[in-house]
Amino acid sequence: MEIPDAVYKIYLTEAAPGKPSVALVFLVPQTGLDFFAELDNRTEAAVLSQPWGLRVVGK
Repeated sequence: MEIPDAVYKIYLTEAAPGKPSVALVFLVPQTGLDFFAELDNRTEAAVLSQPWGLRVVGK
C-alpha cells in the first residue's frame, strides 16, 4: 500500500446571503502514525504482510 507524503485538510463555510463560501486549505505532512504500536515488531510485520483483498470486497 502506498502512503502519501502529505494530505489536504479543507474547511469550507456555507454561503450566507450576500456572502460567498470561504475555503481554508492546509497541506499536512504525513505524521507516521503507527496503528499497531502496542504490537511487538514481529507480530506487526506478520499482520501487515497479509493482504486484505479490499478490491474484491469493494466490488
